[in-house]
Amino acid sequence: MTAESISFDLERSDSPDAVAMQEAFFAELRRRYPEREDASPPPVDPDELVPPRGAWIVVRRDGVPVGCAGIKPLDDATGEVKRVYLAPEARGGGLARRLMAHLEDRARGLGYRVLRLDTGSAQPEAYRLYTSLGYREIDDYNQNGLASHWFERAL
Repeated sequence: MTAESISFDLERSDSPDAVAMQEAFFAELRRRYPEREDASPPPVDPDELVPPRGAWIVVRRDGVPVGCAGIKPLDDATGEVKRVYLAPEARGGGLARRLMAHLEDRARGLGYRVLRLDTGSAQPEAYRLYTSLGYREIDDYNQNGLASHWFERAL
């Protein structure tokens, strides 16, 4: 048995692999929120997700895209984590924790001292992940209609 290769690749959120991962994320949201005809998160400008203030990461396992996530600026000190997604076959082995650690390191490198994010009630795995990583619940900061939990963590 050979060890798998995991990479966290910085690229534009409108690259073909990034778009494919986001489409998979949106499809999952539609399945998890069937009562919501608009079950998509608010749009994000790809230009907000590039250095020097943002980043977009495509997660690859053995060269195959299996996930994504981004960071965009909220203000000079605060970044927002966007669209954290792992394909079902990539879940359960700690890769989400590794992705979040990578995002937090990248956020520090971008100069952020705080990260914020949100998740919805139909995403209990995300809720558990964020709370286990030390994110604390805060008031609604972004009016995302799909969200029911908002979090913040000092870096």
